[in-house]
Amino acid sequence: MKFGLMRVAHCEAGGSSRDTYANWVQTATEGERLGYASMWTSQHHFASDASYRPFDLAEDEWPTTDYDLVPDALTMLAHVAGRTETIRLGSAVSVPHWDNPMLLAERAAIVDVVSGGRLDLALGRGVGFREYEVFDVPQDEGVNTRKFREAVELMRTAWESEEFTFDGEFFKLPKLHMLPRPIQEKLPAFIGAASVGSARWAAELGWPYATITWPLTDFDAYKEKITAFQETYREAWPDSPVPDVPHVFYTYCAETDAEAAEATYRRMCEFQYIVENHYEKARGRFIGGTSAQANDLERVGQLARFPVENHIVGSPETCIERIRHLQSELGLEYIVCNVGFGNMPQEDVLASMELFSEQVMPSFSYATS
Repeated sequence: MKFGLMRVAHCEAGGSSRDTYANWVQTATEGERLGYASMWTSQHHFASDASYRPFDLAEDEWPTTDYDLVPDALTMLAHVAGRTETIRLGSAVSVPHWDNPMLLAERAAIVDVVSGGRLDLALGRGVGFREYEVFDVPQDEGVNTRKFREAVELMRTAWESEEFTFDGEFFKLPKLHMLPRPIQEKLPAFIGAASVGSARWAAELGWPYATITWPLTDFDAYKEKITAFQETYREAWPDSPVPDVPHVFYTYCAETDAEAAEATYRRMCEFQYIVENHYEKARGRFIGGTSAQANDLERVGQLARFPVENHIVGSPETCIERIRHLQSELGLEYIVCNVGFGNMPQEDVLASMELFSEQVMPSFSYATS
């Protein structure tokens, strides 16, 4: 069993970007000290509309909080590489067709070199609406998928070839040698998979997939997806062991179940406000896939309660029980703990991480790499 960490860098209105980044970095450095195997960041762009009041909340009920202050995961990971020694550094996800995939491959190689080969690069199609407008992203589902997959193919070719050319539908490159050369010979990629089809495609490529386990998601769907991945991988790569698939679960460990439930419910409600403020689903602006955003305050409560009852939330004993259930039901061996959701104070984030590492992780034979 491996345990990683993930944190989205929320920032309250009027808050300090420097403090937000410092808290994220501290989460990574403390995670390494406590024995977590990896630290993952996300990629999101642009501030939320401060005039938009999700669910008609008054400003004194909910001050605007920007969803994420990390528009480039690799910049964050390069910085953290210099502050750590062993923890693996992951993007969840980087979006290659919102970028120039050749530039993304080069930036990823830099992180791989300066970290000593510790990069894990999850690649996905991304969702939103501002990004589609600003980065000239195809809104047609078929075209979007083709452009994403071609960008992934280009990155793999550039990373793993001494010399290469590329002639695709969307990207055309002359004969090139990429510099710097990365330490890891194979592109250390994961495919962000929201569907069985994406999981099968990842298996055909020989890569694991990564997935966010959203609130109110039917766990049977995740079982179907991981089973399909494993079957496809064994067919495509019969001589290779099936790689671990990281699943991200909201995680909060406290001394008692009641304490953990109260804190998680409050912060998960805040998280739904933040998400709606950013994606504006109720305004009809969301593009690019399904979403767990709420449509009204009643659904906010449903979405907030589901992790309390089903994710890794509770006393150490309850967290252990839920992890064992995930092992038996989904066959998971790599869990990424989503911490710091909502406007959770940094001291609460660190206290939960430490209690989890001291009283939950030792109940499993876990790896730190």
